[in-house]
Amino acid sequence: MRIWDALTRTPWWLRITLVVSLSLNMGLLGLEIGERLRAAEGETRQSGRFVERMVGFLPEDSRPRAREILTVHDPANEQALTAMRAATEQLIAALRADPFDPGAMDAAMRARTEALALRFSHRQHRFMMLGEALQPDERRAFADGLEAWMRRRTARRGEQQASGR
Repeated sequence: MRIWDALTRTPWWLRITLVVSLSLNMGLLGLEIGERLRAAEGETRQSGRFVERMVGFLPEDSRPRAREILTVHDPANEQALTAMRAATEQLIAALRADPFDPGAMDAAMRARTEALALRFSHRQHRFMMLGEALQPDERRAFADGLEAWMRRRTARRGEQQASGR
């Protein structure tokens, strides 16, 4: 009975605040768990957003198949990502070195560029597979969505440059 009495005497605004706080914390916990699970599968938040943007250009019924094609786990992509992270660590070390060694920085940047090229090659291969799997009307819808996105992006960049941002 005493616990119930304490709860009923708590101001209504405090109860609402506690419920909202608990809800937000649970939501953030869910987002963090989801992010860590995706990261464990080799997908970063950025790559997930990219895939979802591209898949969004397709008709609704084509999206699951496209998502499957674009997110297939590939060990070569994982190796490229690991190499890119290692090269970034080398770049950071080269920047912090005293005395500064331009050769070490150049080597780290070249290694990062090569790893990035491998990742782009992987993505290009997946898009080729997607293009081959789509029907002509699906490819046209994808092209229309991609074109509209590029136009919006170009317009935004033009506005930013014009305003001096």
